Amino acid sequence: MRQKRISLLVLIVGLLILGFLAARYFGWTNTPKETSIPEPNIEIQTQIVEDTTFALRYASYTRDEIKVGYEIKGITILKDYNIVCKLINNKKDITASDTSGGGLVKMGENHYYLTGMENISKIVLPDPLILTVEITAVPTDSRLEPITASFELSLNKEKN
Repeated sequence: MRQKRISLLVLIVGLLILGFLAARYFGWTNTPKETSIPEPNIEIQTQIVEDTTFALRYASYTRDEIKVGYEIKGITILKDYNIVCKLINNKKDITASDTSGGGLVKMGENHYYLTGMENISKIVLPDPLILTVEITAVPTDSRLEPITASFELSLNKEKN
């Protein structure tokens, strides 16, 4: 009886191992892919402020939405800093809230790619749009000063 249990256990463990190996071989498992920065669609603008590098890499403008994509190197986001992305046209803030509004992807140690999106369907903006993108790293420690980089670019309205 004991021999049957041991044989059954060995058989089950062997099948599990074979199943795992087959899944890896045929790509049935969700292995994380290496994260990379999306290709830029604008000329990259870079600023270094207090040992932190800000790079604006992406911007688009449609009737309903403005999207920006930017890279930050040199600080720890979420633990030490929160990021605020403001979109400004003609010295008027067109951002509905002080958030990046998009996503954050960790690229490595103190290296991030963020996207900011703003719904502008209720705002009439010129075409082309002269856009100022103001990115501020707000420290979680109130004894530190915020770090801000500002970029200016002209965007033509794309069709949705």
